[in-house]
Amino acid sequence: MDRCQFEEHQEKEGWSDVEEGQGEEQEEDKFTFGKMKRLPADWKQLLEKACKSCLSNYPKSEEDRSGIDGSTKGSNSRQIYSHYTRMGQRKILQKLVNSVS
Repeated sequence: MDRCQFEEHQEKEGWSDVEEGQGEEQEEDKFTFGKMKRLPADWKQLLEKACKSCLSNYPKSEEDRSGIDGSTKGSNSRQIYSHYTRMGQRKILQKLVNSVS
């Protein structure tokens, strides 16, 4: 199909990248932490086990999480952002565990 034929097809068929009603998520389709309580029990159990397994890979103590001296002083920006990313991931996993428990 050449460009001219494609443009004709767009005009005649009303073609677009996004189908009607699919471009925006409907409110009931959004998955939130509050909706975790409505999941079937076996799904919640699976999600909880997976999150706890991932959490076991993160350091347990505050000193281990922030470094040897308990702060990010002396670290380069890459290390600091890496630390913040890990902490954010850990918080999300903990929130998931709490929401399915």
